[in-house]
Amino acid sequence: MVLLASLGGTLEYFDFMLFGIFARQIGEAVFPSGDPLVSLMLAFTTFAVGYLARPIGGLVLGSLGDRFGRRGVFLASIFIASTATLGIGLVPSYAAWGIAASIIVVALRIIQGFCLGGELPGAVTYVVESAPRLAPLVCSVVYACVTMGVAVATGIALVVGQVLTPAEAVRYGWRIAFIAGGVMGLAGYWLRRSFEESAEFEELKRIKAVSTQPFRELLGTHPRQIAAALAAQCLTAGFNGLFFAHLPAYLTGVLGYDQQTAVVAQTYGVVLHAALILAVGWLALHVAPHLLLRAGAVMLAAGAYPAYAALSGRSVDLMLLMTAAAAAGAFANATFAFVTANLFATRVRFSGIAIAQNTTQSIFGGTTPLVATALIASLGTAAPAAYLVVCATVGFLGSLAVPRFSSQIGRVERSTDMSASRLAKVWIAAPVAAWVALQGSAVFTQETPPVNSGANPYRVIRNWGEGPLGRPFGGTNGVAVDRDGRSVWSADRCSGPITPGCLGTKADPINKFDESGKRIASFGGGMFVWPHGLHVDRDGNVWVADSRTPSAEELKKFPGEKNKGSVVVKFSPEGKVLMTLGTPGVAGNPPQALTDPTYALTDPSNGDVYVAESHTDVESPNLVARISVFDRNGKFLRTIGRTGTGPGEFRTPHMLAWDSQGRLVVADRHNHRIQILTKDGKYLGEHREFSRVSGLTIDRNDLIYAADSESDGKRHPGWRRGIRAGSVKDGKVTIVIPPHQTEGPDGAAGEGIAIDAAGNIFAAEATVRGLTKFVRN
Repeated sequence: MVLLASLGGTLEYFDFMLFGIFARQIGEAVFPSGDPLVSLMLAFTTFAVGYLARPIGGLVLGSLGDRFGRRGVFLASIFIASTATLGIGLVPSYAAWGIAASIIVVALRIIQGFCLGGELPGAVTYVVESAPRLAPLVCSVVYACVTMGVAVATGIALVVGQVLTPAEAVRYGWRIAFIAGGVMGLAGYWLRRSFEESAEFEELKRIKAVSTQPFRELLGTHPRQIAAALAAQCLTAGFNGLFFAHLPAYLTGVLGYDQQTAVVAQTYGVVLHAALILAVGWLALHVAPHLLLRAGAVMLAAGAYPAYAALSGRSVDLMLLMTAAAAAGAFANATFAFVTANLFATRVRFSGIAIAQNTTQSIFGGTTPLVATALIASLGTAAPAAYLVVCATVGFLGSLAVPRFSSQIGRVERSTDMSASRLAKVWIAAPVAAWVALQGSAVFTQETPPVNSGANPYRVIRNWGEGPLGRPFGGTNGVAVDRDGRSVWSADRCSGPITPGCLGTKADPINKFDESGKRIASFGGGMFVWPHGLHVDRDGNVWVADSRTPSAEELKKFPGEKNKGSVVVKFSPEGKVLMTLGTPGVAGNPPQALTDPTYALTDPSNGDVYVAESHTDVESPNLVARISVFDRNGKFLRTIGRTGTGPGEFRTPHMLAWDSQGRLVVADRHNHRIQILTKDGKYLGEHREFSRVSGLTIDRNDLIYAADSESDGKRHPGWRRGIRAGSVKDGKVTIVIPPHQTEGPDGAAGEGIAIDAAGNIFAAEATVRGLTKFVRN
């Protein structure tokens, strides 16, 4: 599926890049002039016009793709573009039709550019939604295939140069290449008919969350992400314009290389570049992709002038120079697509990628051959180096901003705080990594390998505790051990595991049990919508998060319940309300309100309260993900983090804990990791070995106990539900408790988790309800 999506890019870029490769011949046939340089510039102007059509195509096709699906746009773009390519190959020469021939070629070029404006953004969108955990690699596959399209085009040019005379190449040789491209494009259309819609878009349709105005929504919700993407992509746009489109004509028309030598050199460079893109794509599964993009920017900026000076002076072997350019450019071309896609939510991803990519390609990429040719005429043969330095500098600055906003793909970037020594090792290891990846080695793995086995020194007691008064347990999220080290508190949803929670009932959701499981206290009836996390502070007070407000449908059924939910309530051990954070029934921002809080944790040193938000739909463009901090009296102090996948960013911070050093440990559930922060929110590190963590607790020996209640083949493929325990220091998991067996294939495991003074584990079961006790053998 990924290869089929990429194949379209291969064929379309083959079509598109033929214009750059045969620019001189097209100029003589369709844009004749007494000055060969003028003919060349007219041909490159037409090349640029195609690029300038890309933003319009991206805007239209991206919006259609976000509104109606990726598949239809895929089919339409390749069919229309291939037909236009075929048309360019069949248009008569200027000598036969005069100015009409020139106009038709320009019009067909615009159609090509319009369709390509949606083709590659659509391919990237489709593959990251089809394989989110392999997103950096599959994005590199797309652009390796695109690059091979250029290689095929240059290969055809090589054959044309060998078989035909220069005069024949001008008359009809270039036409053969365009006709072949059109036929291959139509074959690609036929192959794509087997595509199904992407799973993520189908899910948006199922939950009726498809954007009706994606472009307007994109501008309103992602302006900084657009700016970051534009800057980051300047690097690849400038490099590709020089390396793919301008170089063949530059070598033959400016530096005087013969056509055969120039085409052989570029074919070699392009094939090597495609292979190295795949290698860097593998490396990007292990190292933050934006760091690799940044490395490419540095290498291209530093090497631009020496390379062009050596090239124009013919003081370096052409193959050696192509090797260096292919390697440096691979760091950018392998990573920029993932970096861009990771900035935009599913609802607007197609549009976001299309706008960012096409705008930069139009400004920097499409005009590159024209600008480079003009610079050469004014400043000399090495002048394109200055242009590349500018593009690389802008790209470098963009890569600095990217980590602040990246947030959306299921597979997230690695830690972006990397020491200088580690980054140096990455740069040194890159050539080795390229070779290893090309050999199909498994040395570099996509993510932390699933940890599904380990010691299990526990016996299980299901349905521990006598249960709430007069009813069975509802779905249970909150559990904590009392300050006495023996008694256990729980919070459940009063009714079933899902809805309606505690609405419409006076049942007490908060219960306390002694060490034998006997219920000894109950309270909180009629106060909650959706009781979630529960915490006991140093004074024995009980903090409970109510993680949502009533829905419109629920208010129709329970009209008197609108002033409930989205708060944190502090109770005395006897059940007296001591404090409420947020406004009941209102989801919003502190200090007046909270947004669907999941958990509250107090600082034992000063009583400050850390509130994790929120439990809203992770696909929502308005997703809130933060930790709000209050002092012991309820005064709002600050906010930690924001929505995202970078260091110190969250997607559903689900539970909090302190380690022995007073560091804040966060269960960042939808990012499939545990983050470690200072009390002020500074990122210190993360562990991914504990899977998709819903709940966590830490014992006095700094052993993390993490509950994974959600992993399955869709949300976290390869990982099993259950409880994992390991060191907070190095993240090494030593204990794995498997999930409960149920009728479903994935089983069930708790969300909330706590550990008593004797080392027994208690899990709050959201799905199978109630409490489970795991007794240490």
